[in-house]
Amino acid sequence: MKKSLSFRAFITAVCVAIILLLSIALIRVSINHSREVTTSLSEDIVASHAEALTGRIGLLGTPLATLLDTLAFTDFVHSKLDVKDRVWLGTLAKILAKSPHLSTLYFGDENGNSFVVRPI
Repeated sequence: MKKSLSFRAFITAVCVAIILLLSIALIRVSINHSREVTTSLSEDIVASHAEALTGRIGLLGTPLATLLDTLAFTDFVHSKLDVKDRVWLGTLAKILAKSPHLSTLYFGDENGNSFVVRPI
């Protein structure tokens, strides 16, 4: 004898199947959206850190570049080490003004005289 399924049970099974399929589709869409948002936020964070790191590397390299430019393109180191010379002091002031992270400059001449200059 065949047992027939009641109409109520059939409708209930169809509704459960539809709800189950919709739930699976919504969960899938939610997972994909979460991945996109996470990837986008990660890219933004990495870009932000890269910019900050580039800025810090620039700050670390600028004093050295300024000092090397000064040493290469002027006769700053070949001049007489006279702390009262206005041109020499002006050049030194420019070096220190353009390089706020420069901590110390060492100077010496061929006679063995040397001294250290530090910004205040």
